[in-house]
Amino acid sequence: MNNIVNHIKENKRKYIIASSMVLWFILIVLIAVNKTKVSHTGYQSYDSVAFSVFGVTIAWYAIFILTGIVFGAIMAMEEGDLLGINRDHIYDGLLIAVPLAIVGARLYYVLFDPNGAYNSIGEVFAIRDGGLAIHGAVIVTIVFLIVFTHYKKISIWKFLDLLAPGFLIGQIIGRWGNFFNQEANGIETTRAFLRNTLSLPKFIVDNMYFYDSNVSTLGYFHPTFLYEGLWNLLGSTLMLVLRRRKGLKSGDLIG
Repeated sequence: MNNIVNHIKENKRKYIIASSMVLWFILIVLIAVNKTKVSHTGYQSYDSVAFSVFGVTIAWYAIFILTGIVFGAIMAMEEGDLLGINRDHIYDGLLIAVPLAIVGARLYYVLFDPNGAYNSIGEVFAIRDGGLAIHGAVIVTIVFLIVFTHYKKISIWKFLDLLAPGFLIGQIIGRWGNFFNQEANGIETTRAFLRNTLSLPKFIVDNMYFYDSNVSTLGYFHPTFLYEGLWNLLGSTLMLVLRRRKGLKSGDLIG
């Protein structure tokens, strides 16, 4: 018991930060599920729009994506000391990598969107309503890190090890944006399977009922955002635990 108390005292700052992130995530989910709309096909869902500012609509998708990015950045800043990476280098890298990753994610989505029809440059970069592909973000980020770490004379493997857990946490949070947009879902299923077999909460099950234009079907669909999130949570937890073990070399964690 004393060991647990001492551990908490020694890592008080980290526990406060982690608790604050969890509370913020719960807060925005609770706010988001309290605003509903009725679609043109007659079914009710959560409103994907959070609010409007001077006529510009801000979607929950954008809020969850931004929250995921901030959480991942905070984790990297807090974990840097364990890997011996200067905080200034982390800050400089994130300051450039984050906007580049967003641009890369959007461009990848636009390039490979089979249903895309973009009439202006503004539509190409209009991410507030959705349309980001993680593959593009990863590709652009890796290219940037190769250049950045070479310039700063830092091991790229050490930097990738640093960013990996935060990246998974960012994925977990960002996928909730897909949930409120009712996109990136799995195959069709039944309400009974989601509610009774998987015992998912009602607020999740209710929003998994929608019209999927990809298969021209109105029904319940598997919440792949949640499945992926649970795997990512397990992966990030294992990474954080393994990082504190001695004997790991640069690149072992990301490998």
